[in-house]
Amino acid sequence: MDKDILLEIYIGQNIRDEGILQTDIGKFDKVIDLINKGLIRENQWYRHKLFLTTEKGSVIASKYLNEILENRKEEIAKKFKDIPRKVIRLVLDTYLPYYGSLAYNTEKQDPFYYGAEWF
Repeated sequence: MDKDILLEIYIGQNIRDEGILQTDIGKFDKVIDLINKGLIRENQWYRHKLFLTTEKGSVIASKYLNEILENRKEEIAKKFKDIPRKVIRLVLDTYLPYYGSLAYNTEKQDPFYYGAEWF
């Protein structure tokens, strides 16, 4: 389904700034349809072809993702209920102060900046 591919690209582009590799998607005919609809765009990284969502594609994928999460809300709650609260608290206390959130940072970072906390 086109929505599944769009969602895969939407989620995956937050893992790598350049986008999702063409080889990771596979179904190239469906990718061409998404490009023609203006939902994704091509990107190049060295000799690799990658894909990113457009603004229009991001809006649609975000709505689709929220719909999936809403439909599986109880299932997700059950999975979290099985995890001891102390483990969740440890993860949140460990990562939130350092990163500010659990979301991947998509801003370009200076590779030589180690932050004030290193000194």
